[in-house]
Parts: sequence; C-alpha cells; structure tokens
Amino acid sequence: FFGLTLISIATVATNVLLMTERRDAHPSTAAHHRNHQRHRTKRRHRQLGKDGGDPDHRQQLYHQQLLNSRYARYHLEYASNMKNGTNFLKPTDSIYRVDFASPFVLERHRLVFFTVPKAACTVFKQLFRRMQGHTNWHKQNNDLPHKQQFNGLRLLRDYSLDVASEMLTNNTWTRAIFLRDPRERLLSAYLDKGKKPNLINKWCCPETNDCGGVSAKSFKGFLTEVIPRCLNDHWALQSRRMEPKFYYSLNFIGYIETAAEDTRQLLVEMGQRNGNGNGEALWDTYCSSGWGKGKKDHIFQRINSIRHGTSSNDKLKQYYNSPEILRQTAQMLRLDLEHPLFQFSSVDLDASTKL
Repeated sequence: FFGLTLISIATVATNVLLMTERRDAHPSTAAHHRNHQRHRTKRRHRQLGKDGGDPDHRQQLYHQQLLNSRYARYHLEYASNMKNGTNFLKPTDSIYRVDFASPFVLERHRLVFFTVPKAACTVFKQLFRRMQGHTNWHKQNNDLPHKQQFNGLRLLRDYSLDVASEMLTNNTWTRAIFLRDPRERLLSAYLDKGKKPNLINKWCCPETNDCGGVSAKSFKGFLTEVIPRCLNDHWALQSRRMEPKFYYSLNFIGYIETAAEDTRQLLVEMGQRNGNGNGEALWDTYCSSGWGKGKKDHIFQRINSIRHGTSSNDKLKQYYNSPEILRQTAQMLRLDLEHPLFQFSSVDLDASTKL
C-alpha cells in the first residue's frame, strides 16, 4: 500500500502530505465557537498529557493509539530497530530520499519538524529561519522562505543515515508535526490554487489544458475533475505525509486550530527534552512579537483573528453546500479522518448532513 520504493517521485507527492484536524463548527455565534474551541483544546491536552509534566508520556499515548489500529503492524519494525540498534531510517524512505518530503532539522534545539502544505508551513519556515538568526526571516517572495537553496534551513536528508536515524529515535529529540482540519485545508487549496485555471492546466493537464477552467468554475469541478487525476502536495492526504512506521517516532502533534497555544507548548516540551528548559524564553524571543505588518503581533495572531470570526465557518458552508459534496469529500478525506493519532471531531456543516 505504501510502496514508496517502487514508485516515482511524482507519486511520492501523493504519499507526502496532509494531516488535519476536525472541529465542531457550530452554526451559531462566534462566542459559542470560541468557548467550544477552548473546551475541545483542553480535552485534547488532557488526553495527550499536555497538562501533565513528562513529555515522554505523550509518545507513549501515541503508541497506544497506534497499537489499537491498523498501524499496529508497523510496531514490530519500530521495536526491532530500537532493540537491535539498527537504522530506523532507510535510504529508500521518502523523508530521506526526497527534498520536499524531508523534515526540517533545528540541530541546536534538537527538533525534527514535518511541515504540511496548507497548514501554516510558510509561518513555520519563517519561525525556523528567525530561530536560526536570519535577519530577513520575515521575507516572502519566489525564493523565500520555501526554496531550499535560499532559506538556509537543513533537512533530515542532509545528514548521514546513522545520524538522521538517531534523530528519529533518541528521546532527547522532539519530532513534531502540525495538522489542519481536512475540510478547511482542502478548501484552502482550492481557493489558493484550484481557482487559477492556468496553474491547474500547467500542473494537472498540460497536454489538454481542459481541467483548469472546470476547476476555476466550481469547487465541485475541482473535486471531480482535478483531484482524481492530479497528484499534488497541496491537497494530498495528511495521513500520507510519511511512511506509517514514522508515526511511532512522533512525540508532538499540534493543530492549526490552536496554533499559538500548541506552538508554545511545543517549545516548552522541546526545552524539557533537550535539557535546556528554555521553551518559554524561546516563545518570548521569537513568537510573542515581531509578526504581522506592524511587527507587533504574535506568531499566529492573524490566523486566530480570521478563524475566531464568522468568516471561516461561513466560507465552509458556502462551498460544502450539498449532501453530495459532503459525502464526496468525506470519502476523499477518510484516511485522515480515521487516523488513530489525529484528533478530529464531527463537523456539522449542514443541518441535515454531518461529516
């Protein structure tokens, strides 16, 4: 099923991406949504041990969830590598073989971070550049912060196989990923990419140029004419971000829906694991200010202001506007929605249809 060693780099794009998060999108007031979001965040934090001190407890809980799922069969490979001291990472694994699949490494902070397109990957790359001392960390253009030859960031594949494998198994290293609600992420990909006919023609039907117009015309056209025929990391499943065995190595999963809180928690736990204990100082230095047009915002203030208003929920309802589209996208996103580590909840986008 995940035969990444036998397929082309183009196909790897399918297997590399999207992890997301579901939340209850209540159709009432913004205040109700904020209260609900706080309640849901607390529930997840209790479940994953965020309130409880020992960050290693989180990975133990992740393992329990994986062992109670179809991912249990990959535990043997993980346990065998840990016991025998053999390399957990193989040269044929996508996260070591392909640039866009390889996670970022902040060696000084002992952090391995798996970015996900359409899940604040631009912001996280800017943050990592800022933490690495790049004075132009805030710059966004055709080269920065995404192109590897310009951003100055290191990837896991830049290290020897032995060293990279140690990063994925040593308890003093934090291995993190941030996910986004699958419906929001899919819609974001459509609004940002799918409504540009020339871009879609170039990416998805360069010989016929017959899919861009259909995609730009409607969300339904994008779902029926583009996604089935076009592999792209902007809308590929988050559950295919990496080979299944690497989910056993993760010890932090955050969510864009609670990005500021989760980023702060990530830095705190990172400091606990690597022995520096400097997570709060890192937040104060790199995240609490300096962002936004006036450089006075915290790192995710703009995202929070958008999501806490009614526009986000209204936008979802505008495009997920029929039982047919709801059923179609539920099937498309099924592997994300059913992943044992992803804390998604039911979203009521329509009074008669629930995803």
